Amino acid sequence: RLGMRLAYLQLEKLSMPETLLLMAAGTDVLMGVHGAGLTWCAYLPPSGVCSQLQPPGLAEWEMVLMLRIATFSSLGYTYWIDRGEGPWKSGTL
Repeated sequence: RLGMRLAYLQLEKLSMPETLLLMAAGTDVLMGVHGAGLTWCAYLPPSGVCSQLQPPGLAEWEMVLMLRIATFSSLGYTYWIDRGEGPWKSGTL
């Protein structure tokens, strides 16, 4: 055991205060598909990581927003891109 807990959350079903509490006090890694929900990474603790999954059809430059939020919040940032033609491209910035 690695001492980790994985939680699947549907943020649209939580109130803003519930989501803020989860991000600030109970989340080390926020992983999600490219979209508005990932902006909650701004509230992760300084040791946190934002990990973005990008589906096919979106340009790589569209990852810049989450990268900037993570950078301004002193977070780690990783990405996974599905190009629709084989293995996902991944990286850390």
